[in-house]
Amino acid sequence: MLSVHALHCVTVAPKSPLANATRLVLDRLESLEDVIAYAPKTADDAAALADRGALIVSLDARVPGVFPAPDERRPRALVTLPKGKQLRDLLFAWASCAATEEVLVAGIKREGIKSARKAILKFAEQVRTVEHGKHAQLIFAGPPIPREVSPASLEKRFVYDELTLVSLPGVFASGRVDAGTQMLLAALANQPLGKRILDLGCGCGVIGASLARRGHEVTMVDVDRFAILAAERTLVANELTGDVIPSDVYEGLGRKRFDVIVTNPPFHQGVATDREVAERIIAEAPRRLVADGKLVVVCNRFLPYKALLHDRFANVSVLKEDGRFVVYEASTAIV
Repeated sequence: MLSVHALHCVTVAPKSPLANATRLVLDRLESLEDVIAYAPKTADDAAALADRGALIVSLDARVPGVFPAPDERRPRALVTLPKGKQLRDLLFAWASCAATEEVLVAGIKREGIKSARKAILKFAEQVRTVEHGKHAQLIFAGPPIPREVSPASLEKRFVYDELTLVSLPGVFASGRVDAGTQMLLAALANQPLGKRILDLGCGCGVIGASLARRGHEVTMVDVDRFAILAAERTLVANELTGDVIPSDVYEGLGRKRFDVIVTNPPFHQGVATDREVAERIIAEAPRRLVADGKLVVVCNRFLPYKALLHDRFANVSVLKEDGRFVVYEASTAIV
């Protein structure tokens, strides 16, 4: 049986500028007590909406809210546009079932707000009005057309290296194993690894499942709650066991330490390059490894991770590389 990770709303004071779409919602709607809000992008956005009374449904372990979507209904449901049309339509379906009167959609041009105006008509009878401001748009559509859609009905199953992998909407490299992960798995194939392994940023669980098949005790972590569900389903599909935990990097792991940390860290935030997550993974890794533990990381060659690794580890070597990617192994932590 798959576990359900339910997290309840926590209101915190905004500390950074809000997304333009959130600012537009707050500008146009004085109260959100009649609103269920799906997928605000940051904890600050979620807190600002919750302060106005909204019930937050969060897909991100860094963003306080409930997951999965509750059975509760309110007059209106608000969807902050996510990345990817399949995930967008799943959230539209959830909103259409939760709202009794109106579905609202907030986003900016590069997030696909223009195409969302057409897409929402599968889930609401008409677009009533569109508000513009803050370089964003807020669509009001209704009445809702309830459409029952579950993540499981949208899962993609595919085979890689004799493993059945399960991917869900919005999960990284949906329906495929990306080239960096393939190189990482090839580099690990003949490496001696310790018993306890952390797959950090697990996605659909291909790395963790591959290592669990080899007999390792695997813990898989991801900030994306759909990735958590996908990784759990991957383990079940292959009759493997492991711990799967929603977490912002190491925060959800308590005091656990590992023999090996394996990761293909993200470096994109929207259209920009963002190395913050990878830098946290490297900087905090020594405190999460046993005395003779090691960190194995794959990255694009142009990213400056080698210097960061040398700051935290005495020994840094290259396990595998090509014109695009490099796999580093770092050991003997400098604490």
